[in-house]
Amino acid sequence: MAGSLVFALFGGSFWPILDLADNDWNDLRDMLMVIVMTLFGVEIVLLCVGSTTYRFSFFFWMDMLGTVSMVFEVSWMLGDIGRNRDTTTANSSNMILLRTTRGAKLGARAARFSKMVKLVTLLHKRQSEHEQKQRQNQPKIISQQLMQVLSAKVAFLTILVVMIIPLFQIGVFPETDFSTKAWVKLLDSEYMMAKQEAVASNRSHIFQDAVLRFIDFYGDKNYFPFEIQGYDDVVPVDGTIIHIPGRSMLQLDAPQRAQNIAVIASGLQSNWHVLFDFRDPSRNEELQGLLLIAFVIVVMVMFSFNLNQILDEIVVVPLGRMLGSVREMTRNIWSQVHAMSGSGGGDEDRNAVDGMSETEKLEYIVHRLAKISQAVLQKHAVNAEEMAGLGAEGKGVLDLMQPDAMVVRLEKDPGGWCRPTQDLEIPELPVAAELIDSWGLDMLSLMPAERHVVVGWLVFHSHLGSWIQSAGWLPDASLFRRFQEVVESGYMGHSYHNSIHAWDVCHTVYRTMAETGSTEWLSSLDAYALLVAGLCHDIGHPGVNNAYLVETGHELALRYNDMSPLENMHCSKLFEIVADATTDVFCRLSAEEYKHVRKVCVATILHTDNANHYQMVKDVNVVYELSSAVCDRQAENPRVRLQQYDEEVLRSADNRMAFLELFLHLADVSNPLKPFNICEAWAVRVLDEFFLQGDLEKKQGIPVGMLNDRVTINQAQSQIGFIEFLVAPLACATVKLLPMLHPLWRNMCNNSEKW
Repeated sequence: MAGSLVFALFGGSFWPILDLADNDWNDLRDMLMVIVMTLFGVEIVLLCVGSTTYRFSFFFWMDMLGTVSMVFEVSWMLGDIGRNRDTTTANSSNMILLRTTRGAKLGARAARFSKMVKLVTLLHKRQSEHEQKQRQNQPKIISQQLMQVLSAKVAFLTILVVMIIPLFQIGVFPETDFSTKAWVKLLDSEYMMAKQEAVASNRSHIFQDAVLRFIDFYGDKNYFPFEIQGYDDVVPVDGTIIHIPGRSMLQLDAPQRAQNIAVIASGLQSNWHVLFDFRDPSRNEELQGLLLIAFVIVVMVMFSFNLNQILDEIVVVPLGRMLGSVREMTRNIWSQVHAMSGSGGGDEDRNAVDGMSETEKLEYIVHRLAKISQAVLQKHAVNAEEMAGLGAEGKGVLDLMQPDAMVVRLEKDPGGWCRPTQDLEIPELPVAAELIDSWGLDMLSLMPAERHVVVGWLVFHSHLGSWIQSAGWLPDASLFRRFQEVVESGYMGHSYHNSIHAWDVCHTVYRTMAETGSTEWLSSLDAYALLVAGLCHDIGHPGVNNAYLVETGHELALRYNDMSPLENMHCSKLFEIVADATTDVFCRLSAEEYKHVRKVCVATILHTDNANHYQMVKDVNVVYELSSAVCDRQAENPRVRLQQYDEEVLRSADNRMAFLELFLHLADVSNPLKPFNICEAWAVRVLDEFFLQGDLEKKQGIPVGMLNDRVTINQAQSQIGFIEFLVAPLACATVKLLPMLHPLWRNMCNNSEKW
C-alpha cells in the first residue's frame, strides 16, 4: 500500500515531466491509476470490517475523498491527460469550470496525505511494540494514543490548508494569456491585408513579416508557437494564383503529449489554428506540484515526530516517573491495607493487581483506601434509618458500644438560682465599647471587677451576646457573675497562667467570632460554649507544663496517663463548677443541649495542648486547600462575604468543630498577634513563668526546657523564635482560610520586626 500511495501522490506528474508520448504511455498510466484506486477501495472495506473505530472516523472520510479523487488521474474519467491545453477561451463560464476542476483536483489529491499520517503512526506503533511485549507500559500507550489523535489533527489542518488555498485561486488560475489570442488576431488581419496586396501584385510579404515578428516575440519565452495551420501560401483568386508566404516559416517538431499543445483558433476559418508548445510550463507546473506535496509530507512527518518528542518531555516522561513509582508503592500500600483491615491473606488479589496497568493499580488502591477511610471515619455502627428499625435489645447493645450515647445529665434542684435572664441594664463599661470591639483591649490594665464587667457585657450585651441571649441559653446575670468569681478563684497567682490570661483569651475568642461573622454560620449554643471554655481553659494551672508533670510523675500525669494532663484537669474543674447549681451557667439547657456543650468545651480545651499544635496547622491547611479557589476570591474583599465561601467553608458541617478548636487555640497563643505593647507585656510574664519552672528543673536534676533557662535565654530572640516556629504557621494557615482575620497577621509581622 505504501507503493500505491507514492504512485498516487507523485506518479501522475512523472508523465508530463518526462514528456512521455501519449500514444505509447497513457494507457499504462490509466491502468496503474485504476489499480491504485481499486487497492484503496479494498483497503477501506477491509478496515471497516476489521475496526469499528475506523468506520466514519476522520481517516475513513479522508480515505474516501482520496480514493474518489483518483478519477482526476484517469484520462477516460475526469483526467486531462491526452487533451490539448487551453490558455484562454471565449466562454468565461467554461474558463471558471476549467479553473474549478483544476483546483478541485489539486485539493482532492491532498486527501491522500491522511494515508501518509497513518503510515507515520504505524511506524511509531511498531517502534513501541517490542517494549509493550516485554511489559505493558502505560506511558507508552498514552504516548501512542496522543500521537494518533494529534497526527489526525495535523493531517486535518494540512489537508484543509492544501484544499482551501487552491479555491482562492479559482478566479485567477490558470492566468489568462491574452498574447496568444492577440497575435492570432494580428495574423488574421495581416493575412487579409497581404491577400489584398497580392491580388494587385500577385505577391505580398506583409504576412511573412508578421510571422517573423510573431516568432521573434516568443523567442525569450518558455512557451512558443511551433506550427501554423491554414493561412495557405498559395491562394487561387478569380482564376489567378497569388502568393502569401509565411506559414512555412513556422514548422517545428510537435510535443509528444497533447496536453502540452495549446491550440489557438483563427477567426477567419474554423480549420485554421496556431499551435503553441507548452512543454516547459507544463513541466514546471508538475514539478511545483510535486515539490508542494513533498514539502507538505516532510513538514507533516517532522511536525508529528517533533510533537511526539515534546509530548514525551512534557507528559510521558513525567507521567512515566510518577506511574513508575506506583508499581513499588502498590505492594507497600497493599501490605498496609491488609494490615489495617486485619487480613492475613490477599495473595490472590495481589496477583490480580500485578497484572493491571499502572493507572488501573492506582485506581484500585485508591478505591480500597477510600473504603477503609469510610470505615475509619464512620462514627456509628448503624445509620439513622437502621437505628429506627432496631428493637430494644439491639439499641441496648449499641448503647453499650457507644459511650457518647451514655452521657446523661442528672436532674438537680436549681434552688431558685436558675432563672431566665431578665431585662438587663447595660453596665457602665470601664473602657469604651469601641476598644472592647478591637484587638487593642489590654486586660492587664483592668481591675478584676472591671474584667468581670467586660466579660459580662460580651456575654449579655454585645451583638454576639444579644444573639446568644435571644436563644434562651443564658442564665440570670447574677448567676453568671458568681460563676466568674468562682472561676477566677480557681486560678493561681502565676505570672502568666492566671485569670487575667483567661479573661484575655475569652475576649480574643469573642473578637474572632465577631470578625468572622459567626452569628451567620455558627450556632449560638456553640458560641456560648466557646466563651465559657475560654474562661476555664487554664483553670487550676500549676505554672508548669505537661512535660514537667510527666517527667516528675505528677499526680495529674498519673491520673490522665500522660495524655494532656493539664487540659484534662481544666475540663474536669470546669464541669465541677457547673455541677454546683449556684454556678451552673448551663442550667437552662436540655439534656441534649448540655451534652453538646460538654462535647464542645472538652474538645476545644483539649486542643489547647501545644502537642496538638502542628496537627491543627495541617488540618487548617487541608481545609483551605479543599476550597482554596473560593478562599482566595474571598480574600480579595474580606468584608463582603461570598455566598459560595459561606456554603463551602463556614457552613460546612465537617468544618464546624475544627473552627471551634481553632478559635480557642488561636486565642490561647494570640499574644504576638496583638499590638506590641500588649505583646511585650505578656512576653515578660510568660518568660518569668518559664524561668521559675527552669529553676525547679535545675533543682530537681531533670532536663531543663529549651525556653526555661534564665541564664541562656534572650527575651527578644525567644519571642522571634516563638513567632516564627509556633505562631506564624498557625496564623498563616488561619488567615488564608479566614481572610477577615488578616489584621492579626499584620500585627504579628510588626511585632516580629520590633523584637
